[in-house]
Amino acid sequence: MATPSEGQEVTVEAAIVESRVLGIRRPSTQFLAVTIARPPGFVFGTGQVIELGTATGERGYFAISSAPIVASLDVLIKASDPRSSFEDLEEMAVVTIAGPWGLGYGVATEPYLWLLGIGSAYSALRAATLTALSAGRRPETIHFMLGVRFFADIPDLAELREWARAGIKVSLALSGGVEGCLGAAADAGWWAVSGRLAALIANVPSEVAQSAAIRIAGSEVAEDTIVAALLARGVSEGMIQRNYHADVRVTA
Repeated sequence: MATPSEGQEVTVEAAIVESRVLGIRRPSTQFLAVTIARPPGFVFGTGQVIELGTATGERGYFAISSAPIVASLDVLIKASDPRSSFEDLEEMAVVTIAGPWGLGYGVATEPYLWLLGIGSAYSALRAATLTALSAGRRPETIHFMLGVRFFADIPDLAELREWARAGIKVSLALSGGVEGCLGAAADAGWWAVSGRLAALIANVPSEVAQSAAIRIAGSEVAEDTIVAALLARGVSEGMIQRNYHADVRVTA
């Protein structure tokens, strides 16, 4: 399977292969983290997307949340419907994989790396974080900025705490308000603000903003909003890599 290069248009086959679930955990009440055996010859880039299918025929699109160097695939599934067959997945269950699709993220060589997204966009940004760390980037040069509605909506609180202890700067934008979470955020060494990601971006020194490689993820509307806030902060558009748009033609 092809791994698109940054900025290039690529044709990929929508081949479907079978694999098995290796592990399942619940990092939060709203998300299910599933580890899948990596099919032989399966090549993907950081932040790319796969279509995952269950034995019942249900399918969904998910960003791969693991780094390409590991021998398995991690996906983060939002538990939006208790009747979903994804909720019934068990270890060793057979699943199907199609893809990967999307351009993903290139390697960042700039002094700082910013990762910005909303809610379940955590998946693609997690992959970018793990890839950067595995490539030797110092944790203190990474700024992970996540927008959620409430503190309880964080996809993987324990993992963010671990990253913060390692030196990664973690900042939260809570659109539902910061009441009740400031103490927990401060204890974890995080910076939390009430509002959307634009509120975080506006508080970062412009000289830092203009020397960072920026990776963003989310819906098209969410990404458009983040890009507008970054441009208003003086960030060059050439420093921003989006994950929603991908010039990829998919063939059956």
